[in-house]
Amino acid sequence: HLILADLQGGPDQRAIRNGGHASRLANTLCNALHRFTSNHDIDTLHIFAGAPNAFIFLLGRLSRRFHDIQLYEYGFGRRKSTYTPSIRLSNKQVEKILSGTQENTSQRN
Repeated sequence: HLILADLQGGPDQRAIRNGGHASRLANTLCNALHRFTSNHDIDTLHIFAGAPNAFIFLLGRLSRRFHDIQLYEYGFGRRKSTYTPSIRLSNKQVEKILSGTQENTSQRN
C-alpha cells in the first residue's frame, strides 16, 4: 500500500505557515494514517518524508497509535542518492520510555 500525502500548493519552504498550521497538518495526517492502518493488517508504517524536521517531530509525537514506524533518510550528495532506513520506532519501546518503566541504559553502575 502507498499513501501519498501532499500539500495543495506543492512543495515550498513556506508551505507550512506556522506551528499551529503544522500541528493541524500533523493531526490530519496522523488521523488518516490511523484509519488506514486500522483497516489493513499493517505491522510497520514506513515513512519517506520530504518535510521539515519539526513537522516530522509533531507527527512522531502523535504516532503512539501505530505499531512500529520505520523512517527513511534521503542520501543527498551521495553517488547513488537513495532512501536508506534511519530510525525505527517500536511502539512498545516508546510506551516504556513514556511510562518511565525502561531503565536508563546511558547510566553506568
